[in-house]
Amino acid sequence: MNRKRLWPLARTWSCLGTGFCSMGRDQSRFRTPLSSWRPLFSTRDDLMTDVKNARLVCAGPLVTVPNGYPTVPFGSSSALPVRSLEDTRQRVGGLLDDGADLIKIAIEHGDLWGRRIPKLSKETAAEIVRIAHDRGTVVTAHISVARDLRLALDAGVDEIWGCSSEKSGG
Repeated sequence: MNRKRLWPLARTWSCLGTGFCSMGRDQSRFRTPLSSWRPLFSTRDDLMTDVKNARLVCAGPLVTVPNGYPTVPFGSSSALPVRSLEDTRQRVGGLLDDGADLIKIAIEHGDLWGRRIPKLSKETAAEIVRIAHDRGTVVTAHISVARDLRLALDAGVDEIWGCSSEKSGG
């Protein structure tokens, strides 16, 4: 992993000077191949050894379904699609084993883009939350429209990131 990718996040002196001590970054925008998340987590650990750096929180890829968000509509290579509950257990467990600080799931119907896309079921989202919580890890849900909020809350997520619209059309 190239340290330059995380370095701008770690050396944010203006934030540190005001007492800001943690930084989160949606790693899905890095478009990193799935096989290389462990080096990202390792780079985070290396940067964290310097007390001058902000605390970096790494989630890794968005856990989603095949052809779900962010693959549709963005073609993202940093989605972690799960196909069954057993696949969910293996893949989310693998992210946690590799060092993810939190698990970020995608709950998107596609309304914001005027199209229907598959999304995590309540059962799968709840299983992700159970797996993460059993290991003391927070689960964050990425949603874009208010109607997806109910599924996230019913599944038991700890945080919501990205809700920006009440749009419900399609």
